[in-house]
Amino acid sequence: MLFSLEDYSVTDGEEKVKLLRKEYLLLSYLYKNKGRVFSREELLNAVWSMEEPTDRTVDDHVYRLRKKLSPFTHTMTIKTVKGYGYLLEVQEEPQIEAALPIPEELSNQANQLFNMYYKYGHGKALKALLTNKELGFSLKADHQATLHLLQSEFEHLLNSISSHDNKFIPLYLYAQVEQDPKKVISTYEKVVKSKVLVEKEEMDVQYGGLPMLYLKIDKPAEAMKMVKKGLAYIRSDEKHGFYPLLKIMKSIVHFYNNEMEKAEAEIDMLEILLKDLPYQRELGALHVIKGLLIMATGDTEQAKEWIENGRSIINDSGHSYYFLFIYSILDTLLPKAKADKNIAAFYDKEKKYYYKQTNLLKLKRKIMEHIQNFL
Repeated sequence: MLFSLEDYSVTDGEEKVKLLRKEYLLLSYLYKNKGRVFSREELLNAVWSMEEPTDRTVDDHVYRLRKKLSPFTHTMTIKTVKGYGYLLEVQEEPQIEAALPIPEELSNQANQLFNMYYKYGHGKALKALLTNKELGFSLKADHQATLHLLQSEFEHLLNSISSHDNKFIPLYLYAQVEQDPKKVISTYEKVVKSKVLVEKEEMDVQYGGLPMLYLKIDKPAEAMKMVKKGLAYIRSDEKHGFYPLLKIMKSIVHFYNNEMEKAEAEIDMLEILLKDLPYQRELGALHVIKGLLIMATGDTEQAKEWIENGRSIINDSGHSYYFLFIYSILDTLLPKAKADKNIAAFYDKEKKYYYKQTNLLKLKRKIMEHIQNFL
């Protein structure tokens, strides 16, 4: 299912339906949260947050959507939950059973394909590769952990990984559940000094984790220092897998410092880069930051469209765990963008719902056990 913000259209296979703007925003929000039941009030807050419509507004839009989406009834249906509201039910493609043996050469190619899909953030393709028995590929054991990560199944993830083979995941999750960022920074710095991390894990900690943590304790100079250190380490190579993330981090620090022109310049350069390199996770983050830049100018309605489109890109990419980063960006920059209190409350509620669904806050003890094991 492809959503296009340019013409407010939805495409599935050869079928394309054009919608009105609010119809599109309502459907994309329901699709991003498929299977979740919403009250009319919740949908009004999500789509009409800056207006004062009535409950009937939601009913009328659902009625029109159902008519326009009739070509997609085999794929998705907006269902009424009596006494509460609505949910979008999406039909998944059935898996085809097959058990033909696959040559080792093809299995090796599958693993190469796996690494490429992960690099560019194509989570749904990864999931298909991991779960489609028709393909018959024999993938490495640690790919099961990746499947748990993609689906934000953090408890299963922590149970499936070894503290000695995968150190970054517990460290990253620790930053999400520990209320005191100074404690997280201290742990990160201790881990880096201990030299127990492999190169990629150390880069994730220093250039993906520490900058946001420094901003949480109001140390933007330290955050920028870390970002510049990362860019120097990869020699600002645009084809390096960390380059898009570091450019996003740089724009975030500029935004935090109210250097909006510099933040916008970084985003504009990254937008050009991502037209050639399809990094879906970073593209989603780019849309969110662009929305926040627009919000800082006072155009709340257009800003929310960009932010929601960014969240939709993350959702469609299949990398649901990346919402942890997205909500961290929103927590950090919404105050700097002078966001309306209703907007701030809406995203805080969305974040809390995600945390509740994943049971993340209940896993702090298990996360700490992993960290203590490799320290």
